[in-house]
Amino acid sequence: MAERAPREHEVAATSHRVALRTVLITLGVVGIAVIGLYLLRNFASALLLIFAAILFGVFLNGLTNLGVEWLHLRRSIALTMILFLLVGGCGLFIWLAGPQVVEQTQQLGERLPASLATLQHHLQEHEWGRTILRDLPSLQKLSFATLAGPVTQFFSVTIDLVGGFMFVFFVGLYLAASPSEYLDPILLLLSREHRARGREVFAALGAGLGWWLFGRAITMSSLGVLTAITLWLFGIPLALVLGVIAGILLFVPYLGAIAAAIPAMLVALMESPAKALWVALIYTAVHTFEGYLITPFVQRRAVELPPGLLISVQVLSASLFGLAGVIFSTPLTVVGIILVQMLYVQDVLGEKVAIVGDHESQEPKL
Repeated sequence: MAERAPREHEVAATSHRVALRTVLITLGVVGIAVIGLYLLRNFASALLLIFAAILFGVFLNGLTNLGVEWLHLRRSIALTMILFLLVGGCGLFIWLAGPQVVEQTQQLGERLPASLATLQHHLQEHEWGRTILRDLPSLQKLSFATLAGPVTQFFSVTIDLVGGFMFVFFVGLYLAASPSEYLDPILLLLSREHRARGREVFAALGAGLGWWLFGRAITMSSLGVLTAITLWLFGIPLALVLGVIAGILLFVPYLGAIAAAIPAMLVALMESPAKALWVALIYTAVHTFEGYLITPFVQRRAVELPPGLLISVQVLSASLFGLAGVIFSTPLTVVGIILVQMLYVQDVLGEKVAIVGDHESQEPKL
């Protein structure tokens, strides 16, 4: 009995220490999460700008690796060739279509206030329309500048638009030129036995983001061209700039497609409500075509995420970080899913799971 009592006392003391350790770890995790959320909300603009630079670096890195593997070029030569093609392609587009895009953008800015007034007039003719108008701000106060204001406002929080673009370009270029120069110091913060796993996680993050960008680039370019051609064939004014807007806004899945249709419908409304309805049908048909033909082809190699998850994350990001959160919500979701899959599902639970963006040997290398 004398020996049994100390053993019971030791077991009880051990269980108390384990319970106390669990509580302290839980409080520590909660505290770190709260501090992280506070810092993220207060420095969201700067952090998202850095994340945009990382995305651009992943994009350049993936293209550079393809040049190295397929053409057997030195990395510096492959990266220089990629930059030359990108800058040359942008310059060619500006030279060929730039004047028309600028002119149509100016016309769009002039037409939108009148289109909003026309919309208000049509709504006034119906009881349900008058109910909507009573619950909304005056449509006459809205203009193209008002609609586009939040976009430029986000970039001006930390730096002006040109400065932000230069920051993203050069930081992304430095990351693509020498990824190991930035990755190796981060891995040194890990213990020796965890560095190999850390490198695997970073490689998976680079692959997932690279394949997501690959899918977005194909979808944005194809949808932009298809939208512009279809609007032009149906005689819708400002088809080129509306196609450019549709392609750019598709960077944000689902919500971007809805936002792209609004200015086109407002422009068509200037001529008649029937034409605005035709534009809605055109956008629906174009996105249906994309959903059944383009997307299945792209998603054989690109990253596919559940629509319900993406929309939920977009709404949550909008409430926390505004428009900038919506823009980068999808790539941030890719990062979050990969981290959970590798660090929790695989390492903690020991389950086998297919990592997002894992395409074996064909994946972009970090």
